Amino acid sequence: MLASSANKPSHIRFKEEFENSKKESGYFCKKYEDYKYCGCVFKGKLPTAFNFPNYDTDNENEFFKLATLPVCGNEYFNQIKRCAMTKFYEDQKPLNAPKNDKYNRMLILLDGCASCTKAGTITGLRVTHFEEDGGFFSNCPEEKEFEAFRVADLSIKIGGIEVENSGAFAVPAVLSHRSCSNILWMNTISDKYVDIKLHVDYSCGGTASTKIINLPSIDVNSNKDRVVEMRGIYINLDNGHASQYALYDRKYKLYEKVRETWQNAQINCWTGTCKP
Repeated sequence: MLASSANKPSHIRFKEEFENSKKESGYFCKKYEDYKYCGCVFKGKLPTAFNFPNYDTDNENEFFKLATLPVCGNEYFNQIKRCAMTKFYEDQKPLNAPKNDKYNRMLILLDGCASCTKAGTITGLRVTHFEEDGGFFSNCPEEKEFEAFRVADLSIKIGGIEVENSGAFAVPAVLSHRSCSNILWMNTISDKYVDIKLHVDYSCGGTASTKIINLPSIDVNSNKDRVVEMRGIYINLDNGHASQYALYDRKYKLYEKVRETWQNAQINCWTGTCKP
């Protein structure tokens, strides 16, 4: 006798619903009893180019990374990262995907958390960067905050002064330059991104405001895979200070400011070519 859907284990039910999802492309989450499952669909199919890294559990350092979760960040970051890379590369392996798109696109992956003594809520997230004037003959004025990513109407709860599981967020944003050419003018697309900013809209203790975090510049030519990440960003909304958690000597250490360089996204570990 075939088991009814309700009697099947929750991970099997999720997989079946996931594969039958009518979403052509996107992120897919569902909660069963006390378990929440997330994944992604690309053009109506399960992605194949990227798979979760297989850590070498015989390696002491690799086992430690696998056994410990980030102290500040979204617990579903890896699922979000996989979906973002799948969409960015159109479910192709990086070596097979074209890198010379005319807009010099870059995928950036951010995650972090926030605290507020009197509790609060993150209500919106944006990523912007500077776009220079396109030239006299173009219709592209200078934009100091050209928008690459926006999500509003969020309700991410901030529990208090404890950072674990408080105000966790993740942002997959694609940076892209404008094309300002016309029949009289051919402008050169920049190979750099500068003045990149993360805007966090929030309410803390009943007061609404926006915290802006300056992120490092990016040289497209120095990132052949065109994917970088910044993890563990911690925002203290009581004083507006932004810092960053990072692993150091098998402990999470809080550094006084956000790093001045991007972290390697280690894409090769998602395509089965990761070397210890």
